Amino acid sequence: MRRVHRSGVNSMLRWMGIAIIAVGVLVFGLFPVLAWVLTRSPEAALMLLGLPVAVAAGTVMSVVGTRRRVVITPETVSWCAALGPARTVHFGQVRQVEVPTARSGPGTVVLHLLDGRQVQLSAVRMSLSDVSNHADAEYLETARALQQAHASWWWQAGPSLRTG
Repeated sequence: MRRVHRSGVNSMLRWMGIAIIAVGVLVFGLFPVLAWVLTRSPEAALMLLGLPVAVAAGTVMSVVGTRRRVVITPETVSWCAALGPARTVHFGQVRQVEVPTARSGPGTVVLHLLDGRQVQLSAVRMSLSDVSNHADAEYLETARALQQAHASWWWQAGPSLRTG
């Protein structure tokens, strides 16, 4: 089963981008057209120049929020950062899934590979408030799902792989 997870920050970026587009269309699209129709003032038409800026800013925010995600399948974990290609790691290459939950540490899930490398899942970041020292719920949900999928893969892989 394929599961897609996003952190709270990514969901917020996606919805803020959509809101910026909507507000931009109203403020820099509808309002200037109505003002020009009613007053025939060329200054009202100049406000239309803000429309592409608002739409571009909203689109970039929405794309970044939609693109940054972690996809967990029974055999692999894949993630996309804001820029660059998607990365995929097979659970057979992962020795341990480290989940930092406090202000110390990398602030993201770290995969410890069998060859000794450490890979950070940059698509899901821990967001902390100034009031709390605990990670947000979306981050913890993604981390738990990743740990469960990793443990499940190793359990189903058989005793020969588990004993080394």
